Amino acid sequence: TESLLGIKYVISAADKGLGYKQILIKGDFQAYENLYPLPLGFLADKAVLEFDPSRDNNPFTLQGKLINLLQGNTAKSEEVIFLKPLPLLSTSLDNAVIVKEKGKEIVQRTNNSQPAFIEFTVRNPVEQQVYACFQTIYSDVRIFLNNEELKGYMPAYNKRIIDCGYQPAQKVLKIKILFNNTGFTLEEKYFYGLTANNLQKAITPLQDQVMANIKVTDTWVRGDVNVQDQTKSLLFTSIPYDPGWRAWVDGREVPAIKIARAFLGVELPAGRHEVVLE
Repeated sequence: TESLLGIKYVISAADKGLGYKQILIKGDFQAYENLYPLPLGFLADKAVLEFDPSRDNNPFTLQGKLINLLQGNTAKSEEVIFLKPLPLLSTSLDNAVIVKEKGKEIVQRTNNSQPAFIEFTVRNPVEQQVYACFQTIYSDVRIFLNNEELKGYMPAYNKRIIDCGYQPAQKVLKIKILFNNTGFTLEEKYFYGLTANNLQKAITPLQDQVMANIKVTDTWVRGDVNVQDQTKSLLFTSIPYDPGWRAWVDGREVPAIKIARAFLGVELPAGRHEVVLE
């Protein structure tokens, strides 16, 4: 996600792992350089206009679908699985029970005078970056990985992805959710991994045709684009879409397009063009 958004540098209290190089340490924090950032704008396949994030609740398969469509991998045989699920070995509870209501799992504390937790055990099959995601944890919880608390996780009615770090092959990981209130709804839970090879497969093809000579001010963005392949003639930008955006190509106003319900884009004809967004 950070590569797709063009984030080049990150400050973190924890090791960023795959795809990052540490460049500075200051107290409890480290600065990292993203080795695979995409630029503000790059050319993508128009197939991405078909992307509908409402069709899937799984953030990992959604990311994979988005990347495949950006690359033009539309046929089932062409799709690349970048993020792969990890097997769930077991689920354990302490001072808690799981009840089901209308198909949803609800984790409830049994003794309200004591903290409670639910713990998931997974096995990481290969050396890779590991992630977890718990949909609709909106209570005050703490997250632990092998009994070490993961700082900076702020659940707030979201599907935030938890970075569990770069893990060796066959490592058993215990992910614990500790809570002190009555409980929470756990509609979905996901555990996925991303290898270095799959990260390169996801990002490198999108770096082939990028927006050049980019200039940015408080009110406009300008850049040059060379459309060499008409199948990849959609300028995808990491700029959040807003109805107020206007677009010009070679001085002529053209429609500003919303991509994936989130990003600003422009369709371009073949050849070299100056694009202005304001």
